[in-house]
Amino acid sequence: QLLQSARLVSLGQRAAGVAHELTQPLASISTVAGDVHMRLIEGRAVSEEQLKEMMRDITGLVERMAGTINHLRVFSRETGEEPGERFALDEMVRSGLRVIGAQLHDRGIEVRTELAEGMSAVYGHPFQMEQVLLNLLANARDALEEKGGGEKRLWIRTRTEGLSQAVLEVEDDGVGIE
Repeated sequence: QLLQSARLVSLGQRAAGVAHELTQPLASISTVAGDVHMRLIEGRAVSEEQLKEMMRDITGLVERMAGTINHLRVFSRETGEEPGERFALDEMVRSGLRVIGAQLHDRGIEVRTELAEGMSAVYGHPFQMEQVLLNLLANARDALEEKGGGEKRLWIRTRTEGLSQAVLEVEDDGVGIE
C-alpha cells in the first residue's frame, strides 16, 4: 500500500509537470492557428512559404507534446514484473527535471547538476528509478519551502564508484534530515 501510495503521489506530480509541459506548445499552436484564421477572415494572403513554416512549427510542437504524453503513459504503467533494461542514468535525471523542473523554478529553487560524463549505462527499470528521483526532488522541494526565505538550492549528482556501482545523489539546503 505504501508503494502504491508513493506511486500515486509521484503520478500526480508527473501529471502537474505534464500539464506545464503541454501549456506552452498549446499556446504556440493556438497563436499560429489564430493568426492563419484571422488572415483568412480578413482576406490577407498567407504565402506558401509562410504556411509551410507555420505548419512545420506546429508539427514539431505536436511531436513534442506526443512525446510528453507517451512518456507519462509509459511512466504510469506497472513495470515491476518486466525485465530490466540498460539506460543512461544522466538521461533519466534530465527526463525527471523536465517533469518537475518548472515547479522548482517557479518556487525560486536553483537546481545544480553535476552529472558524470561518459558514464556507462546502468541496468534496471528507468521509469521506476525516475519515480524515485521525482520523490526525492519533491521531498527536497518541500524541505526548501519549509526553510522560508533566503537562497534555495538543490544539487543532483551522478558518479561511478568502482567498476560496478552507479551513484545518484540529491542534496538540498533546506530543513530536515541530512
